[in-house]
Amino acid sequence: MEQVKLGEVVSIDNFLDNSEWIQIKNLVLYNPDFPLYFQQSVTGLEDSCFKDGFWNYALKHILYQNNIPLSPKFDIIYDIFWPKFKIFLDCKSLVRAKLNMFPYTPELKEYDQHVDQKYQHFGAVFYLNTCDGFTRIGENTKVDSIENRMLFFDPSVPHNSTTTTNAPARYNINFNLL
Repeated sequence: MEQVKLGEVVSIDNFLDNSEWIQIKNLVLYNPDFPLYFQQSVTGLEDSCFKDGFWNYALKHILYQNNIPLSPKFDIIYDIFWPKFKIFLDCKSLVRAKLNMFPYTPELKEYDQHVDQKYQHFGAVFYLNTCDGFTRIGENTKVDSIENRMLFFDPSVPHNSTTTTNAPARYNINFNLL
């Protein structure tokens, strides 16, 4: 496969090989001690989790930000994903990496659209579980949450996440790269 060009929206199923995929699942999904922290505002645009009810929140785990690893789990995730990013993207550095957990809701809810940065850069969303949640990019592009799927896109384009109605939660790892 050719490298993803800045601005393209590309999803790749079965992104990790089986041994890497099992390692990530064991690290995050099957690990009762993996720390997740309450985030009252998912995009930074909402007033609080009380907007339109109690669904407008997420749990997160920041792995890397501002050139600083912030998690003891960062090295494991970096070692798995960075070599693949170098294959698929013409990127030089990681800007941010975080794990998100979006809640179950009886009706599917979409968070407000936002941009990660105002300048063009690469974004990558790695889906940890299959559910009816999705990522919307702009108004017309919707990428379903399928386990072991990687989505590449430009997060300076408005985009948003959702909750899920058919799983206990929706999990993904979000990366921003230059």
